[in-house]
This record gives sequence, structure tokens and C-alpha cells, in this order.
Amino acid sequence: MTNEKSSTSPKIGLFVFWIILIVAAGSIALIITSLRVGQQNDTTYGNVYKKFINSWGGEISIIPSDFYFEEEYTEKENNVEIIKFRKHYLVPDSIAVNSAIDLDKKREGLIFFNSFLADIDNEYILTNNTSFQNNLFVKFKRPENASILYDYLVIIDNKALDVEIRIDEPFILLPEFNQNQKVKIKVLFKTKGIDVLKYKLAVYNKYIIQSFKSVYNINTSKYNLLQFGLPHEITKNGTGEQLAIEMNNFNTNQDVGITFISIINDLDQIERLIRFSPVSLCLFITLAFILSQMNNVKFHPVHYLFIAIINVLYFLFISYIIRFINIFYTLTFTFLLTSAMYILYIPNVTNKKFAFKILAPYHFALTTILSVIFLLPIYRGISLIIFLFVVFLSIMIPIGKSDISKWPIFSSKDKVD
Repeated sequence: MTNEKSSTSPKIGLFVFWIILIVAAGSIALIITSLRVGQQNDTTYGNVYKKFINSWGGEISIIPSDFYFEEEYTEKENNVEIIKFRKHYLVPDSIAVNSAIDLDKKREGLIFFNSFLADIDNEYILTNNTSFQNNLFVKFKRPENASILYDYLVIIDNKALDVEIRIDEPFILLPEFNQNQKVKIKVLFKTKGIDVLKYKLAVYNKYIIQSFKSVYNINTSKYNLLQFGLPHEITKNGTGEQLAIEMNNFNTNQDVGITFISIINDLDQIERLIRFSPVSLCLFITLAFILSQMNNVKFHPVHYLFIAIINVLYFLFISYIIRFINIFYTLTFTFLLTSAMYILYIPNVTNKKFAFKILAPYHFALTTILSVIFLLPIYRGISLIIFLFVVFLSIMIPIGKSDISKWPIFSSKDKVD
């Protein structure tokens, strides 16, 4: 008489334990890597970033100049009359900001930064609508994070200012500025910076500005508008693009400017991606198991270890390669590296149809496509939900048609006499 004793239960138990161990080890490695990326951002790259901006210049914020009259008045303190001064600011009728920006890349060690040269031309038209007419003061403010200003020139009604110009200190711009008189003041200078160039228009958020126009001539199209809500027009030219922003009789609490994508932003995005990557590993191992069972492919438990290694290495490569090249080239190079590993290993342990037509699309989806989704500037959440929906739908339908009792892991039995 022959009896059959099922070995399914211990077999499945050991297999599940092995899979959990693989996923746990890979997830720990990925989580440690994500923390390392964040640490690199805050320490190694943060220190290089600070060193570079101290030398070259940082994110440039141009601060509007202050124009005002001073009113003298007395005030008693402890029965003593003290002379004080009250400022009466003039808000420009019209502001025009023209900037020519030459973007380049500068290297500090092995890290490249977005470095630009900016030729600035700010024009203000003022009308004296006060009761004062003597000593119009001005305070020209140094742009935030600017390490150097050069070719600094002030032109009043088409005539260069012939007094000593001081920065961040008030001085008399016009000894006489009659009531209802208009004056055109141009402030020209050049400076250097990285990543951001903006004009702090929000300082006028309590006033109605009659006219504002800002024109940026940029030698590249790889930039973003700082505030998308402002009306703007982009015109392509032979050397890059011209961005024009124009508004009349308006009030806003937004600044105007442009921003370039920096490596620091890339590191922030990669840190979020690596933090989520254990989900990719878990899904990929689960799908590899289900697909192998449905297609009667008998993977040895050791094979799952190397399948997991390919997935983990994909995200490890991204976390380190991104520090030297941009995101597009990082994803491309990483995909080629891990694809080579996949091609050299998977077809040797299974048939080519399963390796390339069934499992490979999921490998590509759960690495490259998932990475692209996490790097999207907008619609990241809805894109991720749609992606997961498609992945689960693609596997649920064949599972529903499959006879699970005939899967290799369930059908194996030991015969005992």
C-alpha cells in the first residue's frame, strides 16, 4: 500500500520565510541609503554648496530701492524736546525690470552648480505727490546673496548720477524734487548667482502699482517661472528665450523671477524615491513568484535572492550616480546597468519567453517607470495610483483564470511506502 504525505506546508513555510528575509534585508539597505542621501544633502553637498555660494554668489533676490522724503518733528521725552525724523515713502508709478541672463555650469570638486551672470537694468518712474520738495533720499539695497556687484551705474533722466553712490545706506538723490514733478531713475549693475534670480515685487503688496514690466533674456530654455500665476509671455530667439511679464494697475504679494533646477533639488527627489523603493522590491519579488507559478517556472529560492539584488542595485545606483550627472542620464545609465545584469542572469535560470516577455516588463515598470513617476513635478500622487492600479489589474486577471491548486509550489508531494 502506498501513502502520500504532502510536503506542501513546510515547503511553503520555509519559502515564505526566505522571501521575507530577502525583502527585509533589501528594504533595510534601501532605507539606510535614503538616510545617507539626506545626510549627503545636509553635510557633504551642503558644505560644498555653502562654499560655492560664498565664492560665486547664491540665489539672487533684487530688493527695490527706497525713495523717500524726511520730515523733521520734535518729541518730548522726560521734559526734553528731541528732534526726530519721519519718512514719507514714494511708491513708483512705473517699474521696469530688464535682465540678460547667461546661464552656465561651474564645478566645485565633482559637483556642478547652475551659475549665471546677470546684467540688470531696473527703471523707476516717480511722481512727487507729496507736500515735500527738498532732499529726496534713496537707499539702494544690495541684492540678497550677491557676493559681488560691478558696473554699478545710476542714471537720472538720461544723465549719470554725479554723487558718490552708497549701498545699503541712505543718501540724498535729488536736493530738489518739486511737487508733481516726474523723474526717471535707472539702476544698472551686473552680478553673479545660482539657481534663482528674482525681483521682490511683494514689498509693494500694500499699494496699487500703475505699471510693471519685467523682461528676461535667457540663453537657455531650461528654466521655470518663479510664480506661474503672473501673466507672462515666452518668445523663442536664436540664443534662448525671452520671458516678458507685464501688468497694469495691480496689487500682488508674489515676487517675479525665474528658477533653474539645481542638484540639491535632485537629491531631495531621489531621497523620496529611495525611501519608497522597498515597495518596489516587495512588489517585484511578489510578482516574480506569482508569474513563475502561473507559468510553471520553478525558480530556486537562491534565484529570488539575485532577482532582489538586481532591484536593489537599481536604486542604489541612482542614489550615487545622481551626484555627478543629471536625472535623465542617471535613469538611463542605471537602466542600462541593471538591464545588463538582468539579461546575463534571468534567461540562464528560466526560458527566454518568461524572462523577456513576461517578467521583464514588470522589472522595467517597477524600476524605471516608478522612478519617473516619483520625479514628476506635479500629478505625482494620481500617477502613482494609476500605475499601481494598472500593475495589479494586469496580474489579477491571469490569476483569476489560473488554477492555483496546480501551481508548482502546491502540487509537489512526497510519496511514502
